[in-house]
Amino acid sequence: MLPRHVQTLSDLLERVKLVRFSKLRGIHGHFCLWYSTLSTCNEMPKKLNKFERKPLVTSFNELKREAILKKKERQKVHETILQPPENGMLVKNLIPVAHEVFAARCELLSCVSRLVNYTAI
Repeated sequence: MLPRHVQTLSDLLERVKLVRFSKLRGIHGHFCLWYSTLSTCNEMPKKLNKFERKPLVTSFNELKREAILKKKERQKVHETILQPPENGMLVKNLIPVAHEVFAARCELLSCVSRLVNYTAI
């Protein structure tokens, strides 16, 4: 409550410095800074009548249609295909592991082929 009164008091004191006493309206009889009929916000434009207002650039139906299309576009699943690296290696630390996996695969295939030779299918 107090900061608001201090703010209005400082605003009114600035106005008193800028405007002569005879131009101040709303200060009756004695000099009182708590009441003034002067507008506190001069930067705000006045409210325009309906015929003075600017027409809308785009209609509401067009805005709704565009919003619906954007919403549908966001709901679609967009898959991005990753391109392989130029040297063919994703992680250099996995090269020894890949060699071990390839050796184990070769050993597995050779064992399966020996089993097929010994068993009747």
